[in-house]
Amino acid sequence: MVYTKAVIDKIPAPNWQKVTYRPYSEAGAERFGDWVQAQTWEDVLAASGSNQKARISQAMLDDAMNVFFPKKTVRKKDSDLPWINEAARKKIRKKKAVFIAEGRSDRWTAIQLELEKYLQGRMEKFLEKERKKVTAAARSKSLYNTIRTFKSKETPKTFDIRSLRPNSSDDQLAEEI
Repeated sequence: MVYTKAVIDKIPAPNWQKVTYRPYSEAGAERFGDWVQAQTWEDVLAASGSNQKARISQAMLDDAMNVFFPKKTVRKKDSDLPWINEAARKKIRKKKAVFIAEGRSDRWTAIQLELEKYLQGRMEKFLEKERKKVTAAARSKSLYNTIRTFKSKETPKTFDIRSLRPNSSDDQLAEEI
């Protein structure tokens, strides 16, 4: 038997981070709007000074946001793509569970095809949204930022900035970027 001893100077950083967000929905927005309209705001009006009024109103709004739009915390991996959502993660976990139980069975193949189709649709929607951002970008800084984000998500051969600004020459596009 051979024993080895290793000294680890630094533990590598995890390849995930916790992300907290508020999922907004139309129903929640309507209920929040009804709540705002139903408030009498007596506490805010009774407070003395604008700073105190601002603190009280902000506290009321924060409490209401926690009720109508509760925070969710998820682990986001570095390898996660922007179009992978929680539903896609559930499908991926289901595919792995079926593979562990049955191997490459017909059921696993069907789940694999469904997952690929789902992810392809999500990716196309995401890229289309990014294309719209690039076309709508008015200022050169926002155009550059959206192009950089878009280029990192799509292969270069399908992206050409000249198609987004057909009336501009190459010199004008280079100057704008």
